[in-house]
Amino acid sequence: MAESPQPKEILDPRSIAIVYMTRYPDWYEGSVLSPVDTDKIRGDKAIETFSLASSMGYRVVVGDSIKSSPDFRRNLAAFKNIDLAPRESDDFILSVLSGLQTASQFTGVNAVITSQPEKYSIIRDCVPKLVHPIVFEGADVVVAKREEGLFRDTFPDYMYESEQKGNAILCRLLRNYGWLKPYQPDLDFFSGSWAYRNDPKLLREIIRIYDFKKAAGDEMTVRRHIGNHMFFYIFDALRLRKKVMSAEVPLAYSQEQRQNEEDPAKIEEFRRKRRGQRYAILEELIDYIRLYCEGVRRE
Repeated sequence: MAESPQPKEILDPRSIAIVYMTRYPDWYEGSVLSPVDTDKIRGDKAIETFSLASSMGYRVVVGDSIKSSPDFRRNLAAFKNIDLAPRESDDFILSVLSGLQTASQFTGVNAVITSQPEKYSIIRDCVPKLVHPIVFEGADVVVAKREEGLFRDTFPDYMYESEQKGNAILCRLLRNYGWLKPYQPDLDFFSGSWAYRNDPKLLREIIRIYDFKKAAGDEMTVRRHIGNHMFFYIFDALRLRKKVMSAEVPLAYSQEQRQNEEDPAKIEEFRRKRRGQRYAILEELIDYIRLYCEGVRRE
C-alpha cells in the first residue's frame, strides 16, 4: 500500500498567503559592521525570508514602515514576487489590518499566516504543517507550537524561560474561564506564528482593533503594547468558540539573531524586553477577561 502523501506534497503554495510587518530604521547595505547592529541583522534575515518564500511560490505580503531606512525600502521594492501592503503611517496595528486585508483578497488563497519576518525557519521548515489543519481538518485558526528540543536548544535561554512561563499562565487563565477547553492542548502563544482560514466573516470577527476600558473604568487600550495586539485575535477566536488548533512545527531560531541578542552589549536590553512583553500581555489578558467575564465565576 502506498504511503499517504505528506502535507508539503499536496498543498498548493499559491493557496497560502504570508503577511509580514517590517521596520528597520538603521538597516544599511553591505556586510554587517557590528554584532550589535540589530536592525541590520534582522533586516538581512527578513530579506532572506522574503526571497525564499517567493521562490517557493507562496503569496507574500509585506507592510514596511515609513520609518525603515531608504536602503531597506529600495531593496524591498526590488522584489518582483511580493505584494506591498499600503502603509501610510508607522502605526503597526493599522498596518497589520491592511496586510491581512490585502492577503485575504487573493484569489485561491485558503490560509493566511502571520509571523515575524526574521523567522526564516517558518518558511523553510514549517508552513505545510502550520496550514494543514485549516486545509484538511476544518480549523479556523492554528497556533504554531515549537518542537520542544528546537525551542530549548536554538532560542536564547532567557527567551525560552520567559515564554514557557508566559504560555503556562496564559493557558491557565483561559482554562479558568472556559475559553480553552479540557480537551484542547496548551497553546504556544509566544511562538508568534499563526494561521487563519481565509474566510471574510471569520476575519471580520477576530481581526480588529482592540480598545476597551478596564473594569474599574480607567481608560485602557492594548495599543499601548502593540507587539502584543495580535494575541487578541487568538483570544477572541477562543472566546467565540472558533475551531482553534495547535500544530507542532520544527521552528528554529536564527543563530545570527541569537548571537545579536546574547551579545554582552545587548543581552540585558533583550532580557528586559522579553520580561516586559510577558508582563504586559498578562495584564492585558486580565483586563480583557474582566471585560467579558464580569460576574462569571471561575471554574
